[in-house]
Amino acid sequence: MALASEISENEFILLMPMIESRMKGQNYKMEDPLYTQAARWAHVTSPTPVSAFLTLWEESYNKALLLIHKKAIYLLRDISEMDDETLRNLVHRMQSIMMKFDHLQALSQHVCDDKNAIFAVPGNPSEAVFHPENIIDCKGVGAICKDDVEKSKFLNKVNEHIAMTPEQRAAFMENYSIIRRITAEECQKDHLPDVMLGQKGVFARYDLPKHFFLGFYSGTYFDDPEEAFQYSQKVGAGYEAYLFDFSTQDRPITSAFMAGNRISLINSATNYTGTAEEIAHYLFYIQNCLPICLKTDNNPNPDIRDNPDMFDISGYVTTRPVKKGEQLYVDYGYNYWRNKNNNFTKASDSDIDAEYLRLKDLEG
Repeated sequence: MALASEISENEFILLMPMIESRMKGQNYKMEDPLYTQAARWAHVTSPTPVSAFLTLWEESYNKALLLIHKKAIYLLRDISEMDDETLRNLVHRMQSIMMKFDHLQALSQHVCDDKNAIFAVPGNPSEAVFHPENIIDCKGVGAICKDDVEKSKFLNKVNEHIAMTPEQRAAFMENYSIIRRITAEECQKDHLPDVMLGQKGVFARYDLPKHFFLGFYSGTYFDDPEEAFQYSQKVGAGYEAYLFDFSTQDRPITSAFMAGNRISLINSATNYTGTAEEIAHYLFYIQNCLPICLKTDNNPNPDIRDNPDMFDISGYVTTRPVKKGEQLYVDYGYNYWRNKNNNFTKASDSDIDAEYLRLKDLEG
């Protein structure tokens, strides 16, 4: 009998119906005529199951789902002989893999349009809840603005983008960047996890200067957390996968899933696996963009508009010069990956920060 530790992620996905049957006290019968295809598919993807799954996703999407939903299982026919502890561990790992599968499914479904509204109406991304007129404050710009004069210049630059039409904003983003899938060579060069292979990324079309404003993180907008939750239940895992988290406030809430622009395709520099030293290395040397929290002066909700500590929009800016062809990376944050990554780092947030500051001092 194969041990749980020897089973690949792909095999766990295929194994789920059998485990469900066992937990319901049913006997699982190998009668599905597609099991040979399932075995062949599993064999192809087993060396790097998630990355291969992504690489083949578009051409094999329907077949893959058919194999899963048809319960075409060929592994662990003697699962009924497992002891309860082994089965519990198996179920725990299976749940983690299925969460990752839901995330991959969301990635495959997500589409973006650079002309979408910054604050989009739920279900209608081209229609705006309101049109921002002026950015009056920003947070998180300490790394790019040394004083109030530089901060004022930065806000002026951001307001130039606010004044653009949707078509002008789309043309601006198309001009400086290219959207394409990540290659194996790029994964190796940037030391990316296998799951990044085949995903879409945003790449510089030409050399970008330091502190270059890339655009706003647009998406479906909510100022009521309960409404946001109800919408998330309707659209599924993709909502949370593309959620922008202001961290220090519970609203407003923006999810770019099926409603954002290409900013939503900028990948994270790290998924927070490994040691504090490894994660800090990604954040210092690989990451090249920074999210900035911005505040408008005409939000229709007075609780948000009149609260100086509440921000309602975000934008991305480069933190260093970015060379032509280089992928744009941002940090999704420690908390984002804590809930999504089964191999989440055991290093503390403070240890990562300390190592990052050490690298900063080292580089002068």
